[in-house]
Amino acid sequence: WAIRKDHEPGDFGFDPLSLRPTNPVDLKEMQETELTNGRLAMISILGFAAATLYTGAGPFENWQNHLADPFAQNLYSTLGSGADRAAAINTL
Repeated sequence: WAIRKDHEPGDFGFDPLSLRPTNPVDLKEMQETELTNGRLAMISILGFAAATLYTGAGPFENWQNHLADPFAQNLYSTLGSGADRAAAINTL
């Protein structure tokens, strides 16, 4: 068994909508954009995890609370300067 000489890693030939650019420069730009978007998504998952650890509620519940009262349930109110929040910050 051997890898073909014309093989590109990750290229399985699946492009049913013909979205893959034929120009190598455009293909490289598209691949870099996809990597950047994937890395940003991984960082956003860390934000969800941090919010869950801090508030004790999951992402969907935090979102529902924010939609129910956007001015009282937001980043500033969660990290506000109240004594209860200061005590919670010290436990992290």
